[in-house]
Amino acid sequence: AVADERVERRVRAPTLAGLVDLARDTASTFAFAHVLKPHDPYVFDRDCRTLPRSSEEDEKGLYLEQVECINRKLLETVGEILRISKVPPIIILQGDHGSKFLGATGYARAEDVPPAAARERVGTFGAYYLPDGGAAAFGDTVTVVNVLGNVLRHYFGAQLPRAGDEQYISSVDFPYAFRRVDARWLAGDDFADTVLLRAGR
Repeated sequence: AVADERVERRVRAPTLAGLVDLARDTASTFAFAHVLKPHDPYVFDRDCRTLPRSSEEDEKGLYLEQVECINRKLLETVGEILRISKVPPIIILQGDHGSKFLGATGYARAEDVPPAAARERVGTFGAYYLPDGGAAAFGDTVTVVNVLGNVLRHYFGAQLPRAGDEQYISSVDFPYAFRRVDARWLAGDDFADTVLLRAGR
């Protein structure tokens, strides 16, 4: 627990505080911060107190507590950035993958992963503050690969090609054997009985 507290003091708290400090600067700034949490190991309870080292038998409960802590800290940080910014900022909160409670990462082959587990894993969190009509840059859905490109094209006129809104899964045993996930199969609708998980397409 001492090592976890040290990480908290040296990494997570200063990272979020540093983002607030950047908002005080009037210069145009692009800031990227990678906050590992709520990813395991689970070290914070819902009140952001450091948990004692223990078995992670209640992984889901520990994850949800850590999510509550990080949500609170992120909301405080975003609120402070919005409060002190002279120019409305563009804020992207973006996860890289969804949770794994349905075991998507435990299958030997990507073809064996059931739709519900794949849906959970590709269900990536994203929240965006896009001032001055920036929401127009997004449709009803977007995959992670296009989020930053949409922002750069809309606000800065970047000449970037839009990538396909495609999703892929792989297995632990074959992590680089990517399989494209068809949206109809992923939705688990009437097409679930057909072969809609296609290799590399």
